[in-house]
Amino acid sequence: MSDGDWSFPADLVALRVAFIKAEADTAAVAAEGPASADVLAGQAVDDSAYAVRLHAAWERWRVIAERLLDHPYWAGVPKDRRVDAREALQRLARHGESR
Repeated sequence: MSDGDWSFPADLVALRVAFIKAEADTAAVAAEGPASADVLAGQAVDDSAYAVRLHAAWERWRVIAERLLDHPYWAGVPKDRRVDAREALQRLARHGESR
């Protein structure tokens, strides 16, 4: 099936776009902090404010992922086609299109 064969609801596309943004936001927050190995080795101080920001970003990402995976649309997609559909949705969301 090609990407054009899928018809995704707008709210599902919006969730996938939000997931991509939340993933990038989480990575950006993670990049601000010290490496875990440095903290464990005592070469960096564990900053609790940073940890709170990282946890909040990760939690937003997790909640969006859960909503994305539990979306009712997937119930109508045959199980053997879901990987293809999810990949098509990913490409659609990355290109900022909607259907």
